[in-house]
Amino acid sequence: MIVEVHSKWGIEEGNKFYFRKNYAKYEFFKNPEVFFPDHLVSLSNESNGTMNHAQILQMFLSSTAYPEIHGYLHFKEQGKKTWKKMYFLLRRSGLYFSTKGTSKEPRHLQLFSEFSSSDVYVSLRGKKISGVPATFGFCFKV
Repeated sequence: MIVEVHSKWGIEEGNKFYFRKNYAKYEFFKNPEVFFPDHLVSLSNESNGTMNHAQILQMFLSSTAYPEIHGYLHFKEQGKKTWKKMYFLLRRSGLYFSTKGTSKEPRHLQLFSEFSSSDVYVSLRGKKISGVPATFGFCFKV
């Protein structure tokens, strides 16, 4: 995978790889409720509330069905200097944002990124370099 990413970079680009140990990498599976609080997880086909939060997380970690992860994210369009706060939904098919508040209606959702054609990078110094308004940052490269 590293060779694949590296081959997409131009010769004159100043990109670097940083390798570091992540001792908490399995924490996601040990304590998923820390990463997915009640207000951020739902099932798109579940409207009557028959499954509780723990059941949804268990289903997410043990099967091919995926819950929606939703909430506000800041994003910056290419070539722009300001960050916008929008309501996003993470689905199996990709990352979407709502054009109308927190609506999850298909007509109000616009595809932001499809993961099959994107590389995802984590920002280590986002505040310093890009002025990220949060402590954690990531970006997509198509």
